[in-house]
Amino acid sequence: MKYNRENVLRNIVKSEDRLIAARLLDKAEFTVRTNRLVHSDFLDPRQLKMAQMVLESAGICRYRFYGGYSSAERSVVLFIPDFTDEDDLKQYCSTILKVIEITPLMRGSLSHRDYLGSLMGLGIRRSVAGDIIVEKEKCRIIVLSDIAEYIAGNLDKVGNIGVSAKISDIMELSVPAPAKKEIRAAVSSLRLDCICASAFGLSRSKASDFIKGGKVQFNWETATDTDRLVGEGDTLSMRGKGRAVLEKVIGRTRNDRISIIITKYV
Repeated sequence: MKYNRENVLRNIVKSEDRLIAARLLDKAEFTVRTNRLVHSDFLDPRQLKMAQMVLESAGICRYRFYGGYSSAERSVVLFIPDFTDEDDLKQYCSTILKVIEITPLMRGSLSHRDYLGSLMGLGIRRSVAGDIIVEKEKCRIIVLSDIAEYIAGNLDKVGNIGVSAKISDIMELSVPAPAKKEIRAAVSSLRLDCICASAFGLSRSKASDFIKGGKVQFNWETATDTDRLVGEGDTLSMRGKGRAVLEKVIGRTRNDRISIIITKYV
């Protein structure tokens, strides 16, 4: 494996990202040197995009993202030795990841934020946990295996509601496709405040307040500039309002507005 490590890392601005990238390169080199499967911690979608760029720049192609199910947002990076078959890979994945199934002991309205807050309250790093799948009567959290027993043994409350927690096999996880709807809109511009207003059913001024208040993420990074331009494929998240993707910019209408299609996850 020959590449210039300094050149690969040079264009990464954030020190945190540079550290993640360096660790990924270390793991890739370890796999080549030892012919062993290894994995990273969980990365969010922005970090995964950065990881893909770094690994491809280094000419590393024997890797895969895995988050427990096909549409997972957060994933680990698997570094795969030559001649590894799918059965070996499946067995490895079942070893490194587990699912924590959490059941509230009484009725209540618990959100993704509630579960995440309780998880972080145990003193663990966000990078050891993957997606948090909130359902009507339970929640499932994908975690690294080495932290699963600790979480299951110590998580007894979410918000002010008592819960029970148990560990299940990652290979038994079945996640339904997320519900979504198509929104067709005509906007005055592709500014972030305009797109957020259409995506989340707000006035433009209210959308601006959310953005300026640090409650909007643009491709999984907090965005506070209301005039930032949104393009096709960009993902927007608004605290308490959900997530949306600008799917297509169709073009100008006769009234000189911009016709767009947004996918809103509900």
